[in-house]
Amino acid sequence: MKASDEFVPPQEELEAFLREVIGSEIARASSSAGVDGTFSAHLICGANELHIQSDDSSTWVVRAMFRHAHSPGRALAKIRARLRRPHSTGYCGFSLKGGYDRNNPGFFQARSRTNEYNTVGFSGWA
Repeated sequence: MKASDEFVPPQEELEAFLREVIGSEIARASSSAGVDGTFSAHLICGANELHIQSDDSSTWVVRAMFRHAHSPGRALAKIRARLRRPHSTGYCGFSLKGGYDRNNPGFFQARSRTNEYNTVGFSGWA
């Protein structure tokens, strides 16, 4: 897939995805790490970065990218979540890749979930 397949989901779809998918993953990771579950979210589309949920005092920073899938009505997503401050264990966040039916963005089918340790910053789609 090409970067040109990236898109910005409609507001309703994006809000459902934030609430159901990102919110639940952040809650799970926060519970395991013993940190607060607040997060700010940024949507990356091409060279543009949109702040979709901004909170400078949040514990987590989340970046999400969306691409059209080959199957009609489906979308692919990549989420990277980072703690704003390093954790004593070296845990710094996670990445999650998968897809969902655009009519039901709360039902995300994860293809991979990777905990990340001692890494800094964000990377592209890869």
